[in-house]
Order: sequence, then C-alpha cells, then structure tokens
Amino acid sequence: TWVVQRWELELYPHREGEFALPPVGLELAVNDAEAGIVRGAAQTGALAFRAELPAAMEGAGRWLATPSLTLRQRLDRDPENLAPGDAFTRTLEIEATYVTAMMLPEPDLPVPDGLAAYPGIPELEDRSNRGEATAIRRQAITYVVEQPGQYRLPELSVAWWNTGTRARETAVLPALDIDAGAAGPGIDGISLPAGFWPALVAVALLLAMALLARRRQRRADPLQEASRALGRG
Repeated sequence: TWVVQRWELELYPHREGEFALPPVGLELAVNDAEAGIVRGAAQTGALAFRAELPAAMEGAGRWLATPSLTLRQRLDRDPENLAPGDAFTRTLEIEATYVTAMMLPEPDLPVPDGLAAYPGIPELEDRSNRGEATAIRRQAITYVVEQPGQYRLPELSVAWWNTGTRARETAVLPALDIDAGAAGPGIDGISLPAGFWPALVAVALLLAMALLARRRQRRADPLQEASRALGRG
C-alpha cells in the first residue's frame, strides 16, 4: 500500500544567471506491521537551473514571460460632449497565463492638465482551470473634467515574451480622445467655459426683470402710496 503526497512550487526568476535550490528535508513516520512506528528523515535532491534574458527583451523595462497576454479596457460612458464637472470611469484589465496576479505590471497613466484622475484600488485575481493558471489585474480610474478642451490619454502598452513562440510581443491599447468642448474667452488670463457669457447674460436679464416687477408692485400698492403722501403732508 502506497500513499503519495505531492507539492508543486512555482518558481519565477527575476534576474538572469545561475540558481541553486537546496534539498528539501522531510521527517517521516511509517507504521510497520512488525516493528511498529518507524521514524526517519529523507531529503529531496538539489536542483539547479539557469535563467537567460532574451536578447529581444533587453531595455524593455518591466515585462512578462507568458504564453498569452491580453490588454483591454471599457468605459462607462462615451467621452464626448463632456462639460467641466463631468466624469467618466475607465477600467483597465490585464490577463495572462502561467503567472500570478501580483506579477502583472501596473500601467503608466499620465494625466493631461485640465483633467483629474482618481485611480481605484487594483483587483488581483488568480484562477486555475485544469492545471492552467490565469492571472487578472483589474483597475478602475475615474477622470473628472476640470477645464473645457480637447484631451488625449496616450496609448498604453505592455511588453511580453511569448514563451510559446519565443518572440517578443507588445499588447497595445490605442490612445483615447476626450471631447470636453472648447475654451471660451477669458478674464485676466483665466480660462472660462464656452457657455459662460451666454449664461451670465441670461442671469443678468432675469435679475433685471425681477427688479422691474418689484418696482411695479411697489407703485401699485395703494397703502404705500398713501403713506408716502401723508409723509409729504
């Protein structure tokens, strides 16, 4: 009768060079029919391997070695016809196989002047299906328009080494254009929204109409007219 226990440890070298793994020691206890419990120790063999940096990945910065990698995004609204104060959320997702989620790179997210970005906490997920490990990194970024104008979020790219084809590949998300209107005339170098002046004129007209109606109401009040006449004698 045999009992088998198996442990799997995934190793990810972060540099090139030689690696030596020491033996793993185990303390064992075997129940023998004649001698009773027999205790002892055993060791696995040592393991050595070499990791090499592919020439195509030199200078690539942070990259992954994986059989497959996918980079995608989704938006909760169309980034067009926006106005100052409007917001939209962009969710970025990186998915790769035979790596762990903690190894997936954090994308570089430059933000142009006139926009504010509020990144959420990344969601890391590790899945396993019939021995195939899949890692997912998901992050939502909320952008708020602070000034009207035309903006472009630059393209995002992740370099990776395809362990199946043994070739360098790059996953790319195209640049994202944002339409937040055009800047209107300014005062002393201060940029004002395009609809600022029409709104200001409309408010002034409303105020003038309210003042005129109040004056007419005062003149039409006979008690106030009588009071003024008595005051004049």
